[in-house]
Amino acid sequence: MQEQADTLDEDYTQRDKRTGRFVATSTSDEDSTEAISSMGVVIAMWITDFENFGTIQNFITLPLYMFSGAIFPTRQVPPWLHAVLLLNPLSYGVNAIRGVLLGYEIGSVPFNLAVLLAFTIVMLIIAILMSRREV
Repeated sequence: MQEQADTLDEDYTQRDKRTGRFVATSTSDEDSTEAISSMGVVIAMWITDFENFGTIQNFITLPLYMFSGAIFPTRQVPPWLHAVLLLNPLSYGVNAIRGVLLGYEIGSVPFNLAVLLAFTIVMLIIAILMSRREV
């Protein structure tokens, strides 16, 4: 009887861990999306010609993705590349998602989410100021 109770407790514990990881992954994913989307709003406010938006957006998005750490490991990179990774907001999103899903530097997840939130707020303030300037 005790073995069944232990098995049942273990099942609930595993389900709670999966639910927690799902919520944390969703939060990390949403924060990353909001940060990059807010940057897209600022770019859209800055561009005067609609045809140039795709070109400019791709010119910015591709380097952000390439230097985010999503493609290659970031532990032993040269110092100049490490500085680029620290300036890239998408690298904080990748680190947060990687931390939640894989347990990779799990202690830095709140910091990564805070950086993404700060970047989102700054980009939205810039977009609001740009929209007021145009009115």
